[in-house]
Amino acid sequence: MTMHPKSDCPPLPELASLSIEGPDAAAFLQAQLTADVAAMPPDRWSPAAWCDPRGRVLAVMLVLPGPPTFLVALPGPVAEQVRTRMDMFRIGRKVTISVGKEAGPGGNGAPLAHDPDRRLGIPDSPPSEADRAAWWAAEVDAGMPWILPDTAGRFLPQMLGLERLGGLSYRKGCYPGQEVVARVHYRGRVTQRLARFELLGPAPGAGQALDLGDCAGTVLYAVDIRAAVPTSRGLMVVPANARPEPGGSGDSHSRTLRWALVEPNHAVLPSGP
Repeated sequence: MTMHPKSDCPPLPELASLSIEGPDAAAFLQAQLTADVAAMPPDRWSPAAWCDPRGRVLAVMLVLPGPPTFLVALPGPVAEQVRTRMDMFRIGRKVTISVGKEAGPGGNGAPLAHDPDRRLGIPDSPPSEADRAAWWAAEVDAGMPWILPDTAGRFLPQMLGLERLGGLSYRKGCYPGQEVVARVHYRGRVTQRLARFELLGPAPGAGQALDLGDCAGTVLYAVDIRAAVPTSRGLMVVPANARPEPGGSGDSHSRTLRWALVEPNHAVLPSGP
């Protein structure tokens, strides 16, 4: 198994925040996101996604419900694009969307619905690089499939395991791409699945291809792990019929890739039928 190297691996992104407020904020988000916003607990950050008309995910986010203000946390590199594009759907709605401060772990923040032992808030100062790295490493462990610009518009919500996290409902009303997503659920099959990986060496960048032998995985994100031997861990999307080789495999550069599917029965939240 080989990795196609990339010399300009980007640093871990910040977690930006959007404020969505106004009398129609709840209805607006309910009509835009894959999750059932009306059923979200008011005191937790809940996973959701925003799709294009083809059902492909443009952004994965965490939503802290209002009223009156809904907070949305998502990777900084996609935040402004999401805000700009969401603005186009505000016609006839009494709602405003603005980019806020960077979100950060711990403190007096609210717990995460997909990992209740951790908290997220909007601190007065940005988190340190160490805290940011620890956050992303924990998100890998939790199987949270964050989308960055290089992977936006490429995967259906089911391919990212959002059902497992409660971030995809089949019982709510329409949203962009809903017909495609529902058709795959009721009539089709998912052709790709989420997996965790561990790799010797620096973290590969989002969108990079990892050679799995007879197929390839697409990196969503990865983080360097402090260890005696430089190691990185992350999430990728692989073909649904791919299976890891026992013990992993080394390439010509002595890098070893170990990976495992994020099983759908590891649900931490119920999803719709």
